[in-house]
Amino acid sequence: FTLNGGGSGENITGASVTGNVVAGNYIGVNAAGTAGLSNGTVGVMVLAAAQNNIIGTNGDGTSDTVERNIISGQTGNYGVYVAGTNTSGNRVSGNYIGLNAAGSAAIANYTGVYIGEAASSNFIGTNGDGTNDTIEGNVISGNTTYGVTIYGAGTNSNKVSGNYIGLNS
Repeated sequence: FTLNGGGSGENITGASVTGNVVAGNYIGVNAAGTAGLSNGTVGVMVLAAAQNNIIGTNGDGTSDTVERNIISGQTGNYGVYVAGTNTSGNRVSGNYIGLNAAGSAAIANYTGVYIGEAASSNFIGTNGDGTNDTIEGNVISGNTTYGVTIYGAGTNSNKVSGNYIGLNS
């Protein structure tokens, strides 16, 4: 599934928005995953108390690489934006962020992943449970400014682990 062409690619927003999965998509790139087609704002937004959603693989050992999203080409903004009070328990795992579908060349976002505005207890990469931890790591590279930004008061207990940041796949 390819998402591009204006607005955000995916919006997961609101206190009652839980347990959703965004997997296997090309967001902000063409169908081949070789060139950027920016959504104009953000590839994937998780906001306003959305909880326990998965962006990418669930790490269960079944089709984990197929669940990978390609989230790239957001030259004016963020690949993934996680923000807001009570926005927690969300996982961004197993994705290529800022790269082509092969993971071999940059298709830059402005910033790869942003967590802020009091979002807490979210995972970027592996949850560290010992099950498929390697595949749960993201490759976050080729972005114009930062790979990962965590910013703002109350933005606590977020975990960034098991990722390749600044490297090809």
